[in-house]
Amino acid sequence: QEQRIDLPYFIASGNGRIEAEEIHVATKYAGRVAEVLVNEGDLVTSGQVIARMDSSEIEAELAAARANVAQAEENVVEARALIVLRESELKLAEQELSRAQSLVSRGHISEQLADQRLAARDTARAALTAAEARLASTQRAVEAAVAQAERVETQIADSTLVAPRAGRVQYRLAEPGEVLAAVGIVV
Repeated sequence: QEQRIDLPYFIASGNGRIEAEEIHVATKYAGRVAEVLVNEGDLVTSGQVIARMDSSEIEAELAAARANVAQAEENVVEARALIVLRESELKLAEQELSRAQSLVSRGHISEQLADQRLAARDTARAALTAAEARLASTQRAVEAAVAQAERVETQIADSTLVAPRAGRVQYRLAEPGEVLAAVGIVV
């Protein structure tokens, strides 16, 4: 026969087992803890900011990465201007070659001068090809600089630690000012 104990209304009774899943919120990169926004026993919600790592050094890297993007974009503008210049030089060289060939056929200039005009045209064509290759190279440099800036932006975003799900803070393992290794547990 079961024995029944009367409990106050705010206490529930039951039989069973309760298991808790422990989740460690840790840094992705090594760094100094700037602030911890929760204490032991606090309830947190999914996505709630728990702590922030010092990101001043990474933010300086971001400024440098953005400057590299700007410089790479300026190099693209310069490469495009160089192409216009080389196209103009090629057009002039082709016109001079055409005139020289016409004059050689009439005997007004030497073949040597016509050969010089041919060489000038070929040189101008090669210079244009090189300028076009430089443009492609500078465009790839822009892409690389943008990717670097995005990588640093991701590192800055990773310096804000958030709760992956709702729960209760069991332990606060780091304090502001502490330097943690990569994957250093904060709570």
